Amino acid sequence: LVSERLPGAEADLCAIMGNLIENAITAVQGLPPGARHVRVAAQLFHNEMLALSVENPYAGELRLGKDGLPKSRRIGHGVGLASVASTVHRYGGTLDIQTEGGTFSTAVLLYGSPTKG
Repeated sequence: LVSERLPGAEADLCAIMGNLIENAITAVQGLPPGARHVRVAAQLFHNEMLALSVENPYAGELRLGKDGLPKSRRIGHGVGLASVASTVHRYGGTLDIQTEGGTFSTAVLLYGSPTKG
């Protein structure tokens, strides 16, 4: 089974991908229909490292906080990426966010089991 080879609990992986995809779909809704697209990729390396990426265009201006996460002006927004960052950190992984040329990109690397503490 593929799920037995993935680094991380299925619920954590679903939460990460769900948040990233939901954010991307929300972002492209502000664009003209012909400009809307979301690119999702996942790759398992050596049965122990999982790479995930989500990329989408966006309209408007994005501000990143000191933590590297986008700062939302709307109350109740911005919690999803903080949750993703927390989960990625528990697995000793990395979360990279880029906002260049009107494209928002997230890249996640996960390694093995969550760390204690």
